[in-house]
Amino acid sequence: MNTAPSWRTPHAGFIRVLVGVFTIAAVVVIAMTLAYPGPRPHTVVLTSAGAALVVLNIAAFALPWERLPRRHSFWVALAQLAITILLAGTLYQTNNAIPLLALIPVLWIAFQLDWPHTIAIIVALGIGCVAFWLIAEPMPNRPRVIVAISVFYFVVTSLALLTQANAHALRRSRAIAEEAWRSQQDALASAERNAAVMRAIAHGVDAAVFFAAQDRSSTFANQRAQELGRRMGVSPQDPTWAGHEVYGPDRVTPIPPEEQLLPRALHGDYTTGALQWVGEPGAQHAISVSSLPAVTETGEQVGAVIVAHDITNLVEALRAAESFSATVAHELRTPLTSIVGYLDLLEADDLDETGREFLQRAQQGVTSLSAKLSELLEPFEVAGASPSFAFIDLVELVRRRLNHWRESAATRDIALEGPDGPRHLQVPLDRELAERMIDAVLSNAVKFSASGGRVDVSVDTHEHCARVTIVDHGLGMTREETRHAFERFYRAPTAIRRALPGFGLGLATALSIARAHGGTIRLESTAGAGTTATVEIPLTQVGAAARGSS
Repeated sequence: MNTAPSWRTPHAGFIRVLVGVFTIAAVVVIAMTLAYPGPRPHTVVLTSAGAALVVLNIAAFALPWERLPRRHSFWVALAQLAITILLAGTLYQTNNAIPLLALIPVLWIAFQLDWPHTIAIIVALGIGCVAFWLIAEPMPNRPRVIVAISVFYFVVTSLALLTQANAHALRRSRAIAEEAWRSQQDALASAERNAAVMRAIAHGVDAAVFFAAQDRSSTFANQRAQELGRRMGVSPQDPTWAGHEVYGPDRVTPIPPEEQLLPRALHGDYTTGALQWVGEPGAQHAISVSSLPAVTETGEQVGAVIVAHDITNLVEALRAAESFSATVAHELRTPLTSIVGYLDLLEADDLDETGREFLQRAQQGVTSLSAKLSELLEPFEVAGASPSFAFIDLVELVRRRLNHWRESAATRDIALEGPDGPRHLQVPLDRELAERMIDAVLSNAVKFSASGGRVDVSVDTHEHCARVTIVDHGLGMTREETRHAFERFYRAPTAIRRALPGFGLGLATALSIARAHGGTIRLESTAGAGTTATVEIPLTQVGAAARGSS
């Protein structure tokens, strides 16, 4: 890091200029005195003054002033003051301007050094004035000379004090500026170190990271973001990071540039975990994209950050698993139908008691297997369904589903209570899909309730939405389990330990149906205390269609 040059170290050039200026002034004064007709000065005095000037100049140009402390310039000024007094004492009657030479060393010390040195040079000047009075040759009108010397001393002292005061203020300003400069350099160095660390982190993470300033004046893209940008068809000069090869979850519908994540994020619309496909058809990659604001400590938004993960392998694996599940379910359903038919034929035969018992067990097994196959196929059937909206009484629909589940819940002594709220509530719904959605959430609540427990159901409205709230007081879930609850085939560790039946598809299917209606489902759960599931559906068909399509 660069260091500021210190003003506290005397510059050799300044010392040499001081000596040079004084020497020139002294030579001029001596020359003028010699040219003036009158008494001739003592040769010894002139020789001594000349020798002193020579020694002073040699010292000024020979000594390494760059390495000497600043206070050493005081002795140069003191020597100049002594030469001035020596010349004034012998040449005053011929040239009474000689004492003015004292201004040069006195003002120099007042400007360059501190208060103690300034006081010292003023005292030295006073001693010099007394010495001048003592060594000066007899002169007429001595009282007038005394007054002149006193006035001269007062003027020079005043100038020295004023110069020192201004120099002191200047030194303080310089010190403040120097400290500010050092702080600025430290801050700059710290910022450069932080930037280097952030660049290393950004380029090291296994994700595409892109930043754009709020005014789009600057951008940053790590290596993976640059690769992703090329797949998206983003121009390197485009600060919006919006390409023409970006598609929605269906891999077909292009996303317009103005609706892509960075332009939306710069307008305050943020997204977490959005699935998009990028690249030309046939060579597409699935990415999970999130956007978040870049804000200062004061809360000012300075830009937006886009983070994208390539999840192509994960998505393909999930789709392969889902395709396998659907294929297996379809392949098993056909022979299962034949088995059911043959079992029905056997039921018509005259069987003994043992035969009927075996037949009944076989029918129960087939029924259970058929239900499991239906559960496996349900998410795929729902995904391919197109909702047919009609205004339906949601309260009545919920009551019917409660009545349907009461018999099953009663086998475990679980009470289903509700719904509370309005007696009727017309909501645009696809009846079949809505029943599946309520069944999935109710089934989950009953399944995770302890024997002798209770499930409370209520229906109300909230912010232009119909709301169904289903509260169980059963096992509950941890925060991590709640976060994964809507994922297909996810089963909580608690369900696995307790060997609870199911494939982990119910809540995922319910959420898919809610979104098809423009709504959503939220879960709030505490391990060991139960779970609250809240289903929200828009009260208007326009709202449902709009939110569902988004």
